[in-house]
Amino acid sequence: MKDGEYLAEAIGLARAWRRALEGLGEPLAGEKLSDLTGRLALAACSVLHGQQEARAAGVQIGRSLAEANLTAPCMVENVVTVAGEYWLVDGPDRCSTADPACVAALQGGIVGGHADTVRRLLLAQQEAIHRAAFEARQEAERTAHAAHARFEAVFATADVGIGVADLNGRILAVNQALQAMLGYSLEELRGRPVDELLHPDHACAAAAEHAALSAGRIEAIHTRRRFRHRDGRAVSASLSVRLVRDGSGHPLHELAVFTDLPVPAARASPRSHHGG
Repeated sequence: MKDGEYLAEAIGLARAWRRALEGLGEPLAGEKLSDLTGRLALAACSVLHGQQEARAAGVQIGRSLAEANLTAPCMVENVVTVAGEYWLVDGPDRCSTADPACVAALQGGIVGGHADTVRRLLLAQQEAIHRAAFEARQEAERTAHAAHARFEAVFATADVGIGVADLNGRILAVNQALQAMLGYSLEELRGRPVDELLHPDHACAAAAEHAALSAGRIEAIHTRRRFRHRDGRAVSASLSVRLVRDGSGHPLHELAVFTDLPVPAARASPRSHHGG
């Protein structure tokens, strides 16, 4: 075949492929689609040289289509169908027909090359998603670890009392300041219901506020409470309680901050002055 006829074969096939792909709503259009079909049609002309060349050209065509994001099954079907009709059926764009075995090799190569490339691209995409999720999880864990370390530092060194309780009001942890404020050790407080430490005068109000906090009707408690020291005396404290939630917003536990309030000194009665 002369060079002019070879080029005419490629031009005719490129036009046929472009017509078949333009109406499928694929991401390529205009000059980009024309450029792609032109390059693929030149490769497809290997069908005129033998089955091995046709198969290799088909694999490259299928790969190029997938890498251009032309992945719809109907698109591959159209490309394969048009190639068969173009090479095996005489028409206005035809200069010659090709060996049916070579055309079949080209079509099989297109389908196989496209499927393998789509699979490879999907696996790469899935791997990228898994990698991104893993990195995000690692970053979240690093952030959570840093936040936990900061909390532990504050928890251990704060001058104010800090306590952590479960959603049922049982103490999980207290810092040194709160132990000193109430006169109990950590071992004595851990697992103990918070309401056992409240002064009886405040038990009912505290129960109502805790129920509202646990139910989500309020976000925090800010109040003053009296607690019972280990030696039996009353300890007044300014109390702030909040729910600690997980990343999905579900309550995990309660965090309470106690600020010790000094007991007001008894007012001295005025002295009587007697004139001399």
